[in-house]
Amino acid sequence: MSVRGVPRAPFVLLGLMTVATFVGPIVIAHVIRGGASPRWPPDRPVEWWTFGLITGLEVVLMATCLGIGFVNWRKMPRYPKTPPRPDEPSQDSS
Repeated sequence: MSVRGVPRAPFVLLGLMTVATFVGPIVIAHVIRGGASPRWPPDRPVEWWTFGLITGLEVVLMATCLGIGFVNWRKMPRYPKTPPRPDEPSQDSS
């Protein structure tokens, strides 16, 4: 099996998405605790910006990963579900 034809971009995006999924909430929680109120909802603009940017980053990474997967899926060759058997006579030879 050759690995030459496997694109790396989806794996890189999946890795970035995994990092953003685990690190993002930690960063959001750390930034929110720095304000006057350490609870939800955030009371400073930097807290809202952090929440919005990390959430937006996750959405962009997910959409890009799904888009690349869809494009690669469309490029895959299509084969018949059951290949014709060479030992069977054709239907129109009667």
